[in-house]
Amino acid sequence: MNGSMTQADNNDQETQQALYESIINFSDDAIFSKTIDGTVTSWNNGAEAIFGYPAAEIVGKNISLIIPPFRISEELEIIGKIKKGEFVRHYETERVGKGGRMINVSLTISPLKDKNGTITGASGIARESERKYYNLFQNYPVPSWVIDQDSFRFLDVNKAAIDHYGYSYEEFLSMTAVDIRPDEEKNRFLNLDRTKDHLGARGQWRHKKKDGTVIHVEINLDNIIFDGRNCSLIVAHDITEKTEAEKKLQHTTLRLKQAQSIAHIGSWELNFATGITMFSDEACSIYGLSPEENAQSSSSFLSFVHPGDLDFVIKNILESQASFNTVSFRYRIIRKDGTIRHIYSQSEIELNSEGKPVDQYGIVHDVTEQNLAQEQNQQTQQRYKQVVDNILDGLMIDDPDGKVLYANDQFLNLFGLERTDLNTLVLEDYIAPEYRPVLRDRHNRRVAGEKVPSLFEYQGLRKNGTRIWLEVRVCKVIENDVVIGTQSAIRDITDRKQAEDDIKKLNQSLEQKVKDRTAQLEALNNELESFSYSVAHDLRAPLRIINGYSEILKKDYDSKLDAEADRLINVIVTNTHRMGRLIDEILNLARLGRKELDKHTTDMNALVKTVIAEQTAVATKPVAFNIAELPDAVCDNTLIRQVWSNLLSNAIKYSGKQEDQSVAINSLQQDGFIVYSVKDNGVGFDMAYSDKLFGVFQRLHKQSEFEGTGVGLALVHRIITKHGGNVWAESEEGKGATFYFSLPII
Repeated sequence: MNGSMTQADNNDQETQQALYESIINFSDDAIFSKTIDGTVTSWNNGAEAIFGYPAAEIVGKNISLIIPPFRISEELEIIGKIKKGEFVRHYETERVGKGGRMINVSLTISPLKDKNGTITGASGIARESERKYYNLFQNYPVPSWVIDQDSFRFLDVNKAAIDHYGYSYEEFLSMTAVDIRPDEEKNRFLNLDRTKDHLGARGQWRHKKKDGTVIHVEINLDNIIFDGRNCSLIVAHDITEKTEAEKKLQHTTLRLKQAQSIAHIGSWELNFATGITMFSDEACSIYGLSPEENAQSSSSFLSFVHPGDLDFVIKNILESQASFNTVSFRYRIIRKDGTIRHIYSQSEIELNSEGKPVDQYGIVHDVTEQNLAQEQNQQTQQRYKQVVDNILDGLMIDDPDGKVLYANDQFLNLFGLERTDLNTLVLEDYIAPEYRPVLRDRHNRRVAGEKVPSLFEYQGLRKNGTRIWLEVRVCKVIENDVVIGTQSAIRDITDRKQAEDDIKKLNQSLEQKVKDRTAQLEALNNELESFSYSVAHDLRAPLRIINGYSEILKKDYDSKLDAEADRLINVIVTNTHRMGRLIDEILNLARLGRKELDKHTTDMNALVKTVIAEQTAVATKPVAFNIAELPDAVCDNTLIRQVWSNLLSNAIKYSGKQEDQSVAINSLQQDGFIVYSVKDNGVGFDMAYSDKLFGVFQRLHKQSEFEGTGVGLALVHRIITKHGGNVWAESEEGKGATFYFSLPII
């Protein structure tokens, strides 16, 4: 009898073992076990499907076979937790499949114990992560990232952001969104009113790259749930190099990274003879039962089913028992504590030798977290779809042959298409004929892996045949290291092109007007210079005669003339000399317009000292000169010598009535110019009349006070302007004057 019982126990154990193995092999998830040192001890069909290794190739080998080298330290941390009896749940990481393919997986690892409670190894469940939208996010050609709404910390960035901003991926993850803003923008960002809507950060901002460059960006964002936190998906489009008339591309991206929770798997067996359903411990846990409640009648089992699903469950059970087919379906249960769980069930009928059903056994899989994740996933995908459909640019994805696979609403509006048109739309259909060969060649070369321009302009063709100018940014779409197509962001720039053509025509018209006006001015200047020469020449002859006769009168009739006559002759001689100087200065002013500049590096210190020596040689009293160190300048030595001579002679002349006559000479460099100055302590002038200083024959003092022709400063102005500089003065009556002139630094 004892032997019989032992055999029965063995049969039960074998049946139970076969049942568990069937459950495990039914799963699409990778289910495996390993010793504490990492030796693989079991490996189901799901593991083979995900990683590519059959059980025969990996059982008995170390689990490190599927762990990339840069994840070894992570595995050691997991082993450390297992040794402490801790669980690792829903851990997002990477593993290596057969052939070296990188696989993103979500891991749940549990410790395995022997009958004494000693941890001998670990069991694991791995599920391949969803990467479709993440790849789209990473391959999107516009800088994009995800930030935490509370701390503003970067949680993820795409390659375009890394390339454009110059920060590495690790540097980004150590920063916050505040760190990429210039100081003057930080308070604006931090003080945004986010109490009602976190989307207040949309619009134009300035960002700072790693090298310090400040760029202007257009921000588009959407609120998402990322790793269980409230986050924002940011798309930052650089609009720095665009003109103010252009509207910048507003890029956004599709991205999804949301792991699904892996549900536990339980088993059950219904005996048709007794009507009792036996639950495994895991099945009890799923239904919220204690292990002691593992035996349930059919009515007790059905009492857990959600009322809304009860008819559906009964119908499926009856159909499976009538057809003897394997059935699977989903339903809801209500646990004793009132919580609702979503269940996936699959079962089979066992027949006896007579073909009659004796048992029904199956698995139950708690898919509540999976369903919730799917709902959240759908909501997130819907948000991303709304973002893509609402951006200003047309977004399109095509395959290697150029057939359009996806297009947003803006793309359809841009080309006047219906969504049904996408069924047959190819690259050439929306491109003007003359551009088709070039763009087809670029498309083929890009798909083949060659480097071709990613930003270009061409003329597109709307469905009604009208042409539009387009600006397009294209990038490759890559999955598993294979180019599966291209993604294009398309903007209508027809208005901008028209504006550019209008500006070009206007510039051409203006250039012609400038040429015509310049020719007229040159003709007038030539006439004016010729007139000046003629006038000056014609005036010299009568002046020489007047001066000559005056000298004869003074010499031959000096003894016969009284004092008044002698004074009048002196007045005549003085004014003829003054008139002669005036003619000379008019001629100098006229010649200056014809003279070409002979520029060389000039030693200003030596030049100023030479001019001062000439001026002091004829001065009537000593003058104190205070001369600072003057930088050299590239200029016409002869003409700049005339500038110094005129300014210094004026300074000496207008300060001549001071007991302590002084002149200061200084310089400074400012905005690409050398600014020289001459300051005196003379009579000064009223700044209200400063606009008359540099006009021909304009004087602010009477001839009886200070002699002069009124041409000297006009000559200074003409010389400095010819050099590309400027001249100006500052003064206050009775407190001297300072004259400045600037020369470009060459």
